[in-house]
Amino acid sequence: MDERQRRREEALRRKAEARERKLAARQRKIEAKKERIEAKRELVESRRELVAERKELVAEKRAIAREEEERQAIVRADEKRAEIEARVGPTIHPGELEPEPVFGGEAYVVDMGPKDAPAVVMVHGVGDNAARDWDGLIPLLKDDFRVLTFDLPGFGRSTKANVIYKPDTYIKFIKHIADRRLGRPFNLIGHSMGGAISLGYAGTYPGDVERLIIADAAGILHRHAFGEYMIRLGITNIPGWDTVTGNPAGSALGSALGGLVETFAHKYIRPYFRHEPDPSKLFELETTREKLLGGDPLKISGLFLISKNFGPAISSIAVAPLLVWGGEDKIAPMRTGKMLSSWLHGSRFEVLEGCGHVPMREHKERFNELVLEHLSRPPEPLSKRPPVDPASLTGTKRMVNESSKVVTGRFGELVMGGCENVTLRGVEAAKIKLTGCGVTMEDCRIAGGEIGLDVADSRVKVTGGSISGDVAIWSERSDLDLAGTRIVGRGAAVRSGLEAEVLFSICPVESPRTRGFLHGVYLATPTEDI
Repeated sequence: MDERQRRREEALRRKAEARERKLAARQRKIEAKKERIEAKRELVESRRELVAERKELVAEKRAIAREEEERQAIVRADEKRAEIEARVGPTIHPGELEPEPVFGGEAYVVDMGPKDAPAVVMVHGVGDNAARDWDGLIPLLKDDFRVLTFDLPGFGRSTKANVIYKPDTYIKFIKHIADRRLGRPFNLIGHSMGGAISLGYAGTYPGDVERLIIADAAGILHRHAFGEYMIRLGITNIPGWDTVTGNPAGSALGSALGGLVETFAHKYIRPYFRHEPDPSKLFELETTREKLLGGDPLKISGLFLISKNFGPAISSIAVAPLLVWGGEDKIAPMRTGKMLSSWLHGSRFEVLEGCGHVPMREHKERFNELVLEHLSRPPEPLSKRPPVDPASLTGTKRMVNESSKVVTGRFGELVMGGCENVTLRGVEAAKIKLTGCGVTMEDCRIAGGEIGLDVADSRVKVTGGSISGDVAIWSERSDLDLAGTRIVGRGAAVRSGLEAEVLFSICPVESPRTRGFLHGVYLATPTEDI
């Protein structure tokens, strides 16, 4: 082999070795890359495992936190229950706290009895006893009825706050609870403030109420017509809320601000209106409620209760109620029951003699008996009272300087002079003329011609019934207090030759000047009728 051939082979060998080295180096790179990829794969997998472990840890921590929160909630509920029971006594009929959207708090609800049985909803009055007021009645109902009751917001075990506790808002609250729990018509029982709210509910949602039972409803009459309820609530220092002259509660209702609000209202606002302004509008402000009422739900609810005109709602009630009243009730005057009995014709009015404001405790057996009896009866609609025929009213009865008498009967004209402490009960007449008298009229119907009721220098309290005429009422220098009396004046409801202030409590009035439910003190002048 010559030298040239040898060098060529040597060059080829070196080239081959160089290629092998390159291939080996490339292979090492590939292997290294594979190792790196495998390492990354292991790292990603480990990271995934780590993320999964972290998720499990977070979920476990959240579960522990939820368990602790539930435990703390149970502890708080137990503490709250113990606090409430220390204040108002132990719970006999257990219920549960649930969120309620109407007032934005929690409400304590008791729901007992067969789910598909006829339902009874019970509404309590003011005070932290709340739904416990019904403890003596629930055992008699829970086997045959679905019993639903609650502590109204602001009372008992429900949330208390400085919010506007209006009757209309309580009605919305009951509607929310009844729709969610029952979703069907029910029997409605209400006591005191709860009685007034139940009347409002029955008139607002008449299709929801099969039977209605009202016990000692408070706050229906205008606030000037009574004072014991306001005193019981502690509303004794509210400007603009003192009563009319001659009301015995007037001395108890002073003015926290020296009468500034009342003076301003009567001096600068009253001249432009035919009736007194409503000071309750001031209490829609949270700061005013806190300053004058201490943010107390009892006072707030009571104040707005006695500010409401229940006339439109009561006029829409469709079912004949059972009305139960304590004969010695000093808080919700029996006059309210008499007014409702006259207005809601066909209702049953039961008076429990010797009983005060809380018949379910003071006369428990008789009260429960009346409730069970009414629930056993078929529901009855209100009945229509036949109108008085003026042509059938004849003859004149005259009374002079008589006292402490009860008068009944039918007359063409009843004329009284100098009579005191006389009660006209169920009288029907074409005209009644009173001069210098102190008279109470209950469920009287006057179907007048030119003038129905003609009063001068007299004090007259009219409850229920009706008065009609070309001029329904002519008043001179007299105090007139009318509650639930239907007044139809073809020319005027009230006319006066001087000035006459008339106190109306939910009176339906029809005249060329006025139409609606009057609730307040109204003014008739020689130039302006009511």
